[in-house]
Amino acid sequence: GEVSEADLNNRMKLIMIAGNYPDSPEVRAKLQPQVLRVLIDDQLRIQEAKRLKLTVEKEEVDNELKAAAAQNHETLQQLKDLLASKGVPFSTMEKQMLAQVSWRKVVQKEIRRRVEVTDDEIDAAYSKMMSAVDKKQYLVAEIFLSVDAPSDDDRVRTFAANIEDQLQHGANFAE
Repeated sequence: GEVSEADLNNRMKLIMIAGNYPDSPEVRAKLQPQVLRVLIDDQLRIQEAKRLKLTVEKEEVDNELKAAAAQNHETLQQLKDLLASKGVPFSTMEKQMLAQVSWRKVVQKEIRRRVEVTDDEIDAAYSKMMSAVDKKQYLVAEIFLSVDAPSDDDRVRTFAANIEDQLQHGANFAE
């Protein structure tokens, strides 16, 4: 598989819609290298699933799409209509979801192959969990933005500030 210029432009439009970014030359210039990297990663994830002979059913992709629509309090049809109104082919989002499902299957298969848990390990983990029941626990998450070259520093810093601003105005951290 290869990544075409149309793929890149359509995914950039999709990200601008999802992130509520203005479609300006400056925003496009900042997003383009990151989006290209994501598209290449998606292609590699789909290829790896094929190499491992893992199949992804259309229904699995549709379920991911429905979940994405539901996160935005929309039906799948409303999501399709929105993308159509912005000139983004629905296949752009389908391919993104295909890559997500493919990678999840790759990871599950690879991890399952390597992980064997003994009864003793289960008992030890259970004991540890029960002893921590009354202690305060925290759920921690992070967003990692890589700076691949010194020239990327300002672009990534601006992107990070934009994400921080969105989070402070109620954006969903997980998204």
